[in-house]
Amino acid sequence: MNKLILLADDKPDLRRNLAEALTFEGFDVLQAADGKEGMSMLTSVRPSLIVTDLLMPVMDGFDFIRQIRLEPSLAGVPIIVFSAMPEEENRKKVLDLGANEYINKPSTLEAFLEVAVKLAK
Repeated sequence: MNKLILLADDKPDLRRNLAEALTFEGFDVLQAADGKEGMSMLTSVRPSLIVTDLLMPVMDGFDFIRQIRLEPSLAGVPIIVFSAMPEEENRKKVLDLGANEYINKPSTLEAFLEVAVKLAK
């Protein structure tokens, strides 16, 4: 069975493109439009990696990371923040919340995949 990645972003085109690239790398990918949808998916699965945007409706990435880190069964799941929000203002904040990496959009697909593959294995 392939390793599972949960991808939370409110931009459907971006989610689809990242999901296709991750699938090509051998992962199964679940897609969520926001943190709340992502949290509901996490009640039944434990992914190898979670990728989240910060600016999303309903539940943003900051609250999503907080909720993930409150769940003991998800404590060891790595989190990548993939966001267009200014990196210098947000990197420390999300790392302090429990994220493992911060990748600023726009980024090359190769750079994103390098980090994602490393953390999901």
